[in-house]
Amino acid sequence: MSYIIEAIEEIEKVAGPLIIRTKENVEPNAPGMLSRHYAPETKTYLTSKLMNMIERFEGKKIGVLVFKNKVLDSRISYVEVLSSNGNYEEAASNLYGAMHRLDEFKLDVILAEKLPDHDLGKTINDRLERASKNKE
Repeated sequence: MSYIIEAIEEIEKVAGPLIIRTKENVEPNAPGMLSRHYAPETKTYLTSKLMNMIERFEGKKIGVLVFKNKVLDSRISYVEVLSSNGNYEEAASNLYGAMHRLDEFKLDVILAEKLPDHDLGKTINDRLERASKNKE
């Protein structure tokens, strides 16, 4: 099953300005509005400083989710690349499958690399941020 995530900017081109409702200003009425949506069971961290986070969890079974550049480091158990050629649509389509595959490896932690925060990258970062929320 493929998931397509549209950038807010693309939607606004067609529909006009959107009103963004969050947990802080309204009760969620759809799963995508939950603060923790499509999150793996494995504790997940969103970071723009991937190597620092790898050092922080050295000695743990680490999975890494990256946008386009595969990270080679002996401390990493598994790596998922969302789009080897840096295509945002491909990355969005691969996001949930990659998170679920990493979750299946029974890792101690998943480290997700923050994408460039513009266009569709902003939307993917939102999903990754939700996936990294603490369970309540």
